[in-house]
Amino acid sequence: MPTADIVYNPISGRVRAEPLVARAAELLRSFGWDISVSPSRSSQEVTELARRAGELGRDVFFIAGGDGTIIRAVEGLLGSRTALGALPAGTANVWARQIGLPGWSWLNPKAVKQAALLLSHGKVHTMDVGFCGESPFLLWAGLGLDGWMVQKMEGRREGPRRFSVLKYILETFKDARKWEGIALDLDIDGHTTSGRYTLAVVSNIERYAGGYFNLSPQACLDDGEMDLWLFPGSRSADTIKLILRGLTGTYKNSKDSQRLPVRSLKIKAGRPFAIQIDGDPITAGGDLNIRVEKHALRVLVPQSTPESLFRQPPIIPMMNTENK
Repeated sequence: MPTADIVYNPISGRVRAEPLVARAAELLRSFGWDISVSPSRSSQEVTELARRAGELGRDVFFIAGGDGTIIRAVEGLLGSRTALGALPAGTANVWARQIGLPGWSWLNPKAVKQAALLLSHGKVHTMDVGFCGESPFLLWAGLGLDGWMVQKMEGRREGPRRFSVLKYILETFKDARKWEGIALDLDIDGHTTSGRYTLAVVSNIERYAGGYFNLSPQACLDDGEMDLWLFPGSRSADTIKLILRGLTGTYKNSKDSQRLPVRSLKIKAGRPFAIQIDGDPITAGGDLNIRVEKHALRVLVPQSTPESLFRQPPIIPMMNTENK
């Protein structure tokens, strides 16, 4: 009998998570899971509950919420044998969509229960985790335009709900003329380069910008490295051009972008700068180190998740469930 905790963020996303989680827990129990359910009162408590699940040897720690809540669970699960399970109850749900889980919307209010069904007989892989300083990230770390915009938008949000991805895109278009890039000295796995960049992103997954763009279609989650995307630019026109290329997907064929594999990245900016990790804003000093920790996390994914996302076979091909 698989054992699992389900923790939910009462204020994540656009609807109350409690009834969604109750239905997901009922479904998992019908397949023989031993389930414990509890709300979290803070992001710190999510981390503490995840760490406790790892210490107790629970098979899975399900977190119902958005990507910002998921990364709090990752902090507590790192290095443990307890797998992360995502029940998408947030706004963008990029991680859930990356592994083939349905995202909640008004058109699909049963997404959390559907995700529980897909994961009830899922498989467990190990995957890489990035660290921005000492802060882990599952999806990406971005500085330049997106770090600036996330800090700006999140700094003036009202209430617990996040802005929609569409709102971010519209605001970015509106303010693009104000952004003229950031000067960076980069040490990429011992190789140095420098320039002025509109955007620099260390990406662990295929999707980007709320899941709307396929930034790194060749992304692999367990190969010990991530993609570093560099977009040079020093004028507002460069920023607008980047946004348009992102919307059309033509940046991949442009001489104005560069993709490099990276395991360790040292950044020198000469001044504090904004950076976003999995959509949450932080402010870095003039120097920042980013590294990749290989196979640092166990994740529960559906059987339908493409094997191309992983080089290694699952460590648990199917959860040992028993249909009552």
